Amino acid sequence: MEPTEHLLARSRHFTVSHEYETVLLDRPEGERLVIGHFYGDPESAIIDWNEKWVAVAGCGLILYHLRDPYVPYEYDQTTDQWWEAHRSPPENWSIEQVYQVNDVTVRFVVEPETAHAGVYDLNVDSRSIVRVIPGEE
Repeated sequence: MEPTEHLLARSRHFTVSHEYETVLLDRPEGERLVIGHFYGDPESAIIDWNEKWVAVAGCGLILYHLRDPYVPYEYDQTTDQWWEAHRSPPENWSIEQVYQVNDVTVRFVVEPETAHAGVYDLNVDSRSIVRVIPGEE
C-alpha cells in the first residue's frame, strides 16, 4: 500500500482501499482495479460475507459486484458490474457508514443534519432502498 492509501475493507480474498477520491480493489487474480470515485473521499466500505459484492459509501453509494469481467468503474456508465445510488445533485446523500445485515441487505447511515438523515436498508438483489430509522426532518 502506498503512504497515501487507506484501507476500507478486507476479506479472505479481496482488499478495498482508497487513495484520495479513488476506490481500489485488490483481488486474488488480475490487476488492481478502480471500483469507484467519491467526491470528498469515500467514508466506508464492506465486502459481502460471501464475497459477491462490495458496498462503498461517501457521497452516495456504489454497489460493485465481485464477478467477471471486473469492469473498471467509470462515471456515467451503465453496466451490470456496478450500481450507484444518490451520488448526483439534487439527490446526493452523505453516507457515513455501511453494514451488512444479511446476505442481501446493506444498512447505511446518512449524515445527521442533512435533508435525508436516517438509517436505510438496501436490498442488493432488488436494489430497493427503505428508510428504517428517520432522522431529523
